Amino acid sequence: MFLIFKNKGLFFSILFSFFVTTHAMEDPSVNEATKDLSELTIKTTEKVEEEHRLVPFVRTYFSPDINNAFIKIIHDEQNGIDGAFYRLTHYHVAQHLVAQKEKKGLALEFVVDKDYEKDYCQGLKLLVQNDVPVSYPKRRHSYSAGYEVMHHKFAIFKRNQNNQKLLWTGSFNVTGAANRNNWENVTVISDPGTIDRFEEEFGRLKKSCTKIKERDCVSTKRASSFSKKMNGIPPHHLKDL
Repeated sequence: MFLIFKNKGLFFSILFSFFVTTHAMEDPSVNEATKDLSELTIKTTEKVEEEHRLVPFVRTYFSPDINNAFIKIIHDEQNGIDGAFYRLTHYHVAQHLVAQKEKKGLALEFVVDKDYEKDYCQGLKLLVQNDVPVSYPKRRHSYSAGYEVMHHKFAIFKRNQNNQKLLWTGSFNVTGAANRNNWENVTVISDPGTIDRFEEEFGRLKKSCTKIKERDCVSTKRASSFSKKMNGIPPHHLKDL
């Protein structure tokens, strides 16, 4: 019989269960204790499974892997994304955001810096055309009253891997230059306390913002052909730049 069970722990567990069950049939008090033990085992198992599901998620990415990681996490999202980026010009990323919004009904919202028109606006225009709210801080504060530049680079994913909220933050702007030319870093974490702080900051930021309309998405910057290609701008949009 011992040869059948290569796992001795499993064998003794079965043997113990047989022993307890046999005695429980003879003694009601043993039967009650066995029931309590079973319930405790179930609760313990459920607790361990829950803790396993909520294991802290931490990932760090560096160039050149960041852009693909960002697109993947966009595709993994099931609820919505709030993002604040100093620059958001990468048309290819905007296409993925719109596609997932249409496919899953994601609630998307972004804040960019007030000087967004100095960059290529086709990515922002695509978002706005597809009813994604994009805004910018409308007030130019003095140093004593606030801040001049919206320099954040973060995104909050509302329900992502393992049904957890995730925070994406680091040096990476959603631009062709950041993707192709720069040394960049991003960390993705699931810590609830940290995410709460970023959600508060996003809410605070929106209070000083005004929405960008489609007619506002006109670039004041002449783009080189290389820059257009880096930002994934389709050929039929190049005449607008």
